Amino acid sequence: MLAETCGFGLFVVDFNNLALTRALAVGSGVHEAAAQALAVAQARASYAWGLADALHLAGTAARGAQARGLLAQAATLRAALQHPQLAATQAALAERE
Repeated sequence: MLAETCGFGLFVVDFNNLALTRALAVGSGVHEAAAQALAVAQARASYAWGLADALHLAGTAARGAQARGLLAQAATLRAALQHPQLAATQAALAERE
């Protein structure tokens, strides 16, 4: 909220991605953190890097077709951005096929 109020709204995406990373690490509150990270990142789609990271993280948190869909979106966006973590997304997607 402070980042948003002070004009650093893009950091809100990064902070939510960090919260999801932590939730994945501790195995608690993952579903809620994933939903929040995706919602915030999709609201700021112009920050493509943050959206790509949110899609990847949410894809690793999800299961089944939802996971594959999110990871496929992340892979497409990361490829377009020449993101250095594209291989990690492709590997996660391959694991779920």
